[in-house]
Amino acid sequence: MDTKHHTHNIPVLCGFCILLLLNFFVPCVHAQQSASFEQGAFAEGERMFRTNQPEKAIPLLQKALLEKKAAPSVYNYLGTAYMQTGNIRKALDVFLQGIEAAGTDKKSLYYNAGNASFLLADYAKAQEYFSLSLAADSSWAPSYLNRANTLVYLGKFREAIDDYGNYLALAPDSVQGSEIRRMIGVLNDELAFREREAARRAEEAERIKKEEERLQAERDRIAAEKARLEAEKAAAEAERRKKLLEEYGIVFTNLFTITNNPIGRFGMRLYKKDKLKAYMTKLFDAYNEDTVEFLMCRNEINVSYDGYLYDCDFNQMLDLKIYSDRVHISNYKENNFVKRRIAIGNHCYGCTAGAGSS
Repeated sequence: MDTKHHTHNIPVLCGFCILLLLNFFVPCVHAQQSASFEQGAFAEGERMFRTNQPEKAIPLLQKALLEKKAAPSVYNYLGTAYMQTGNIRKALDVFLQGIEAAGTDKKSLYYNAGNASFLLADYAKAQEYFSLSLAADSSWAPSYLNRANTLVYLGKFREAIDDYGNYLALAPDSVQGSEIRRMIGVLNDELAFREREAARRAEEAERIKKEEERLQAERDRIAAEKARLEAEKAAAEAERRKKLLEEYGIVFTNLFTITNNPIGRFGMRLYKKDKLKAYMTKLFDAYNEDTVEFLMCRNEINVSYDGYLYDCDFNQMLDLKIYSDRVHISNYKENNFVKRRIAIGNHCYGCTAGAGSS
């Protein structure tokens, strides 16, 4: 029996890189070959192959394949010769052709087809062919080894460990035994690491899920509170409308807009943003003379916390006291304020814009 060896790198796992052999099996040619085989193209092709001349062996083996009674082992020889010359695809075709032929060694042909598929990086097919080789002979150790190698490339580490174990059981004296046992250790470490990572990711996913549930509960609480406040607001609004109608005969529809007087912090904010002039222009343009008659400054007096008198609360904010020598509540006499000059400024346009504010 003649066995050819080819070495391939196994992926790096947990910091190790292990080399395992992929064996290309060529079955022995039985001595009881017919004379036509021994003296024909097959015998010469076999001789070229065994003397490491695959380029010369290929045409002879191709010719032998066309003979009426081709030797069953010609498929393994020819396919392996193609492998040695780097024509992996052609080698695979020959191995598969041999599988379909009668009287051939299916175990070795499936095995070699698996090796060819492995080199073509078709690992799923390689696994399939090695499995078919083992279906033909479950005690064929090399198929366990190379299927294990293939399973590593497929990321099926637990299955690979099983196949490495089966190989060692069938070939306990293998020169690769120590490397294979080391590989089994590496794969076990990798599986343990993956299990820890899976547990960590599951724990993190659960934490994120609980946090999202908490946030959603908070969002729901806020939404419920907002709805409650809006309902209370709507109820209060309805009560106010009812009271206005019953007590004053006023039907309130909607408040569409309200102006903010450009004084104090609001005025300062407009000024800093260079929007004060534009805001005042809007108030000027919206001036409505009909509002003047109803301005609060015409029939009310504003009193500050310290007793000083102002025409309105806006004037109080600007410290524009009334035009009078009686500027304090202690000197207040109603007759003195019935007819008076009102202190005004640009801010007064806030009360005369649109429908007015008083």
